[in-house]
Amino acid sequence: MKCPVCNVDLLMGERLTVQIDYCPQCRGTWLEKGKLEQLLDKSPGSNASNQSNNDRKNDRRRDDNEGEGGVGGFLRGIFD
Repeated sequence: MKCPVCNVDLLMGERLTVQIDYCPQCRGTWLEKGKLEQLLDKSPGSNASNQSNNDRKNDRRRDDNEGEGGVGGFLRGIFD
């Protein structure tokens, strides 16, 4: 599979036992449907497995607005 941004072959990696595709050139991370939820459920300190789907969506919206502590911060550190 090619990176949709720079057309370089994507590499496959694993994070928290979830397979993900990433670009070695632009460092883009590409997740198939459902992979983000799997990563969030398996992340340290996550209590997402005890929450309803609506609670998860609200938490993610809030996390997206909190910068480094949110989802973006979690994904930003995957390949550092």
